[in-house]
Amino acid sequence: YELLTDGLGFSSLISGGVDGNGNYITDLAEAPLALGQMTYGVSLRELTQAYTTLAGDGTYKYGRTYLVIYDNKGNVLLTNESRTKRVFKATTASILTKQLEGVVEGGTAHGVRLPHGIAVAGKTGTTTAGRDKWFVGYSPYYLCGIWCGSTGKTVAVAGKPQLAVFNEVMGSLHRDIADPVLEFSLCPGVYECRFCRDGGGLMTADCLLDPRGDRSTVGWFTAETLPVGACTCHIGVLCGEDGGVIAEADGTPLCASADEVGHRVGLLRIDNRSFPIQVKILDAQYVYRALGEALPGVRSDTPYFVNTLPSGRYVGISPTPDGTQYNAAYLGRREEDLEDPFDFWKYFFN
Repeated sequence: YELLTDGLGFSSLISGGVDGNGNYITDLAEAPLALGQMTYGVSLRELTQAYTTLAGDGTYKYGRTYLVIYDNKGNVLLTNESRTKRVFKATTASILTKQLEGVVEGGTAHGVRLPHGIAVAGKTGTTTAGRDKWFVGYSPYYLCGIWCGSTGKTVAVAGKPQLAVFNEVMGSLHRDIADPVLEFSLCPGVYECRFCRDGGGLMTADCLLDPRGDRSTVGWFTAETLPVGACTCHIGVLCGEDGGVIAEADGTPLCASADEVGHRVGLLRIDNRSFPIQVKILDAQYVYRALGEALPGVRSDTPYFVNTLPSGRYVGISPTPDGTQYNAAYLGRREEDLEDPFDFWKYFFN
């Protein structure tokens, strides 16, 4: 809150008050600060000014409606000198700029294009039911904020007109730049590093065996935050060709079929995930957890370690076409194909 008001110049935020109906209102709370739904909103000018700290290496630049005014003889009548203040470290601004380039390259602003292929960083925003569409973006040359909506009747704004306006305005400003600078330069003290997106550490052999494919990603860091240790999230487990855990990480087999031939994959070691209701999570079927004294689960639509949780707690499952989970126990054949349900336990325990 202090950063927004004192550092970035937002004047419409309120720390607390009472509305006309006697309800307490405040912007000094997690929900408005995280999601952006301020009590009275913010102006496009203030929002665009705030982004000057990212475009300007961490330095906030106060907005100016005019720069200088001359009379008809060329004499200077008024000047409006630029005013700035340091808000972020230059390294912080540089890292955020690299991250916001991703919004344009493959995110919600992928329709933004500037002449010559000049790089753009920025962020889109949409309010409830698409009533407001925002985009604030910047290049190595200019910063531009766009808002599409209505101050009166609230109507949904179709598509992404804010991106079309940005392209038109910024395109005209960049079209005639000679010998343009195409990329944002990394601030001294910022380092690029490839790491595991699941665990945050440096890639290991088990990270490379994740059944979802390449889990590496590139990030930007300072010397103090640069990843130096190996990822501890992935762990090697023996699984069947199309999934199904054959043996635990320590080699303990889950079934009595010792002749089953599997291959090593890297699953996610997440020991503390549980929910009061069953929920769907995209990575749930790639989670590993040691059984300990528990018996393996017997269904193909739940993880093999489902019995490690107490009654009333759930591990989460991934949405799949047939419900089968990659981390279910490998049965060699589905339990529904067994002639007698007791055959399943014979299969697990000789």
